[in-house]
Amino acid sequence: MFSIVMPYALTLIGVLVGDGNDFMAFAVFFTVIGVVWTFIAATVKEFRGKGLLALEAGHAVIWLLFNFSPELLGKAIGLVIALPIAILVGVVGLSFFRGLSADDSAPAMPRQEDDRTPLQRVPNIIYDGGNGRWQLVNRGYDTATYESDDGRQVVLRHAEMGRSGANTNEGYFHW
Repeated sequence: MFSIVMPYALTLIGVLVGDGNDFMAFAVFFTVIGVVWTFIAATVKEFRGKGLLALEAGHAVIWLLFNFSPELLGKAIGLVIALPIAILVGVVGLSFFRGLSADDSAPAMPRQEDDRTPLQRVPNIIYDGGNGRWQLVNRGYDTATYESDDGRQVVLRHAEMGRSGANTNEGYFHW
């Protein structure tokens, strides 16, 4: 689609630039690029005969329409200037209102407070750095004792706790 529409935009730019009669060479240059681009794109998309002629005739229609109708050319220039501004205002406005509506429409979820200490939230089975399994033996207020399958024990203290692991003098344990 881009390869078919863009050449017409180049021809339109050429007509808009060439309107002052001082830049007619630019107008012809842009139009020639548009015509060649249309020919290449139509050939690649396997347009033959009448289809190719219809696509190329679009450039002639743009030249005839805008060169013999100054009012229409003025409207086209206004559209070329106003369209990017309108798109920018629309995007900014939409993002502003979407941001407000997202905050207003979502019900506030009550935050559930967990008054347990970090050691009380630790699971009954934790794993060491080698993914060896350790089972809970005893849980106190600020310590928890775990035992490995081969009988070794480690004590986790509240100060050693993180969100998903504990760094002890015996190594790092995760859950």
